[in-house]
Amino acid sequence: MNDMRANLERLKSLVAPDSGLSDEDRSAAYLDLYDDDVILRWQGSDWPFGGDMEGRDRLIACLQAASKLFAEPPQFWESHFWILDEERLLWWWRSRSTTFRGDPFTNSGITLLRYRDDRICEHWEYTDTEYIARMLRGWRSRVDPEVGALLANWNDGRDPAA
Repeated sequence: MNDMRANLERLKSLVAPDSGLSDEDRSAAYLDLYDDDVILRWQGSDWPFGGDMEGRDRLIACLQAASKLFAEPPQFWESHFWILDEERLLWWWRSRSTTFRGDPFTNSGITLLRYRDDRICEHWEYTDTEYIARMLRGWRSRVDPEVGALLANWNDGRDPAA
């Protein structure tokens, strides 16, 4: 059985704007939340992280790609959380960052997380993928091909937003 209150507190402490963690420590702690065989289900196909992916290596690739596409990690300046049941947590969030081009980037979305043995085993992401694709057009040229090959929509060989 999962301890959903403890899982919620761990997540909240990582995404809080005043967490006091360095970017490196936050990334490491964030990865520790996830199961090795996590399933990522992120809608859309024209943005870097869209598609279905499985495994910690894919999650790490997403984080590595994000570090090339944004000048700094997203700051979640507004978050609301709901424990749905003994396996699921819902998170509504608003974030801001700066793209690799120096453009301000604001976003919002809903994240559904499913836990198994107090680790995230499934992660669904619902956000404005059209906006992200537009803001990050040309993204493939910024991401190392070895990292990109682990992203769900890398292998189509084109960048529709370029």
